[in-house]
Amino acid sequence: MATKKRAVQGADKSESEARRAAVDKKLVEALASGLTYSQAGEVAGCTSRTVARRMAEPTFAAVVSRARGERVAELTGQLTGLGSKAIEAIGECLQSGSPAERLRAAQLPLTMVLRMRSEVELEARFTAIEKRLLLTDSASSPSAISGVDGVGM
Repeated sequence: MATKKRAVQGADKSESEARRAAVDKKLVEALASGLTYSQAGEVAGCTSRTVARRMAEPTFAAVVSRARGERVAELTGQLTGLGSKAIEAIGECLQSGSPAERLRAAQLPLTMVLRMRSEVELEARFTAIEKRLLLTDSASSPSAISGVDGVGM
């Protein structure tokens, strides 16, 4: 009897874990695409409070962050593909049209270049800080100090 009960509990746990994994997958996709917690919860079939709780978990938040990064990289690639056409259009505006149109056309690429440069520099700095923090954390962990098994040397 006890064996059957454990088997049923094990099956219930597996089903629960499968449901949570399915909800998490939907949440990651929804959050990575820019939906709010409330909207993501609706998509995944949970509340915004559940989304907030999941996002408070560092591992889950890191998965969402990676998914967002992948989405941004994908969109950046698409924008890069459109870049030459956009530059041609800006060049046409710079050569024709009213002075106000030419001024707006000139400001756009300058603004974008400065913004992109700043974002690239910030990303590089954040990456360097994260690497330092990871090195610091791993150097101060018990396994790094006393050996892999946690026993002193």
